[in-house]
Amino acid sequence: MRHKLILLAGLSALFFIAGCAVPIVYLNDYELEESNFEKVKNALEEKGFKVNRVSLKAPSNIHESTIITGSKATVEQNYNQIMPILASLGYSNTDITFVESGNHWYRGDNIGVYLFDDGVGEKPEREIIGEYSSDNCESMKSLILKADGNFNVAYTFGGELSGEWQIISMPYVNLWNKRTGLNFYYQIEIEEQSDFSGKVDVITLVPLDDQSQIRDCIFYKGIRKGKAI
Repeated sequence: MRHKLILLAGLSALFFIAGCAVPIVYLNDYELEESNFEKVKNALEEKGFKVNRVSLKAPSNIHESTIITGSKATVEQNYNQIMPILASLGYSNTDITFVESGNHWYRGDNIGVYLFDDGVGEKPEREIIGEYSSDNCESMKSLILKADGNFNVAYTFGGELSGEWQIISMPYVNLWNKRTGLNFYYQIEIEEQSDFSGKVDVITLVPLDDQSQIRDCIFYKGIRKGKAI
């Protein structure tokens, strides 16, 4: 097994968690098919690991399936459990990287896992999938574009709307519901921004017309861009 050393700055306070009795595995879904994510998650949980789902682009120097940890003791305790699980699910050539920095994610026993499925990262849907918040919208508070091709809108004062979605061609996403007759388009806008933790891709969905079920609400979400320092 090839051992590498990288220094990572803290990319998000979400990952800044002190060591705990049960190891937390931060399983990245960004380059994974949804079905494979669920298989890995379930297998790890069956072995007693707590699994948190994250969706981040891998650091620029990680190009293959990799385990990231801040402690060699963590590897000694958990490596022999995790590796056979990953190998049995087809990720047999998983590398390991130790993080040595005073402000990194994986303190204590926490572990990061990046797994790659061929071609997944090339699909535009991978960046668009996820949960969005509304911007200056009284009627709706959130939109979720699910990996299985379904969507869900949560209204501010209760109630939901669901249906299907797909990207016909970039930069347009189509939402529809056959039962209600909804057929609606958003334009996808992606802008790179920077904050105290690094770079973020802000994805904004801008409505292209006005309908009673989905009014002129703009939705947005951010994707943290992993970067080794």
